[in-house]
Amino acid sequence: MMNPKCAQGIKRSRREVFVGAGLTAGAMAISGSASAQGARTQDRVDVVVIGGGMAGLVAAREIKRAGRSVILVEARDRLGGRTFSIRRNDVVTEYGGMWVHWAQPNVWTEVQRYDLAVEETAGTAAPEHVYYRSRGRTREISFERLLAPLASGFAKVYADARQVFPRPYEPGFAQAEVARRDQMSFAQRLSELNLSSLERDLVSAYFATLGHAHLDRSAYVEAMRGFALCGFSLETLNDAVARYKLKEGTAALVDAIRVDARIDPLLGDPVSSVTQDGSQAIVETEGGNRFHARCVIVTVPLNVLGSVSFTPALNEAKRMHSAERHAGVGVKGYATLRQNVGMVQCFAPDPAPITNAFTERNGPDGSVLVFFGPNRELLDSTNPASVQSALRAFMPGVEVTDLVSHDWNGDPYSLGTWCTYRPGQMTRFFPANRAQEGRLFFASSDTATGWRGFIDGAIERGLRVAVEADRFLERDI
Repeated sequence: MMNPKCAQGIKRSRREVFVGAGLTAGAMAISGSASAQGARTQDRVDVVVIGGGMAGLVAAREIKRAGRSVILVEARDRLGGRTFSIRRNDVVTEYGGMWVHWAQPNVWTEVQRYDLAVEETAGTAAPEHVYYRSRGRTREISFERLLAPLASGFAKVYADARQVFPRPYEPGFAQAEVARRDQMSFAQRLSELNLSSLERDLVSAYFATLGHAHLDRSAYVEAMRGFALCGFSLETLNDAVARYKLKEGTAALVDAIRVDARIDPLLGDPVSSVTQDGSQAIVETEGGNRFHARCVIVTVPLNVLGSVSFTPALNEAKRMHSAERHAGVGVKGYATLRQNVGMVQCFAPDPAPITNAFTERNGPDGSVLVFFGPNRELLDSTNPASVQSALRAFMPGVEVTDLVSHDWNGDPYSLGTWCTYRPGQMTRFFPANRAQEGRLFFASSDTATGWRGFIDGAIERGLRVAVEADRFLERDI
């Protein structure tokens, strides 16, 4: 692998930055579709889908299957959104959403539908060495010995999880219980419990990684809901969030949906405005395209809603949440080490620059670790010296020879990583984020009832909103 360098991956007036060699070609290749050229003004179409991530792709597929006309418009020059993989030197690298599991019903249905092969992540499937930071020191522990304090810490943190989320796909089922706790951050929850230092540090590392944010910025109910989705099982949660991945990469799923949908997306042309006049919605792009639609499905992430001009304006809650943003601002990357360190897992409590790292693969030329941190201000994932220093806190003497990552926080079409709500945002914003507004429907992983922030959540919303839009069109004579 070569030293990091930057490449432009977005057309027209905005940019996204990749770190690593040859990524622009990979970004184009995974879409399986050429960018549209020139104006494509359409007098009238049933549905315009804004955003070609998993939610938008699935929504477009379902709308097309219902016999409706549909146009999919995507700002990037590729499909997939925050799910983005490339193949280089016969190795798949995942920059965004990655892991799948049968506890995630929507994505697993798609995996089965398209007969996609699944494989295990080396460092989480069979770790040989576990290094953890506690009280400023690094210690090594066997994976078997790690599970006991982690499980006991979980049991204390989630003692009331069944009471709060007895039916986690129905957020309003125990709404009063959720509301009582929604203002609490995960850090506050840890502070009120009698945990051992090891329990506290392991749980802190786990959820600073899972929430991709500092614990004082992520809501306790968000973490509780994720645990409930896994049947209140630590083992299932471990497997669901970091063990099973698509052998050919998430690009295989993206392309399978695109081919099945038989759509010709308009790529590389960001939407600038959406206007409703009662009888129709008009979608205009930066490239001069103009589409008249009976309805519009908006799948852009919450953080990006403010970059599109809506007339009339969106409801106040949507605008406020987009301005506040969610908590996910962490980093993810791949570090190539000169040494072969074997199958390792590393944990450090928040606010360590790297809270979790594990082996992606080993070879005669060294190891590749995937690493996560809660805040890009603590770790420059494009700087080998910065990442090397953070990894040496676990394994002194390791040498980083290459880095690959994507700056999702600086990416104008995501403005953050996966969605984790801040304290109070669930009760203040969640219902309004999902609300239909005239001829506009809203679907992204950020508004999922289940696996919010995951591939599964994006598919859930695409499926659901496609049904809602089709029903609307049935009535819109």
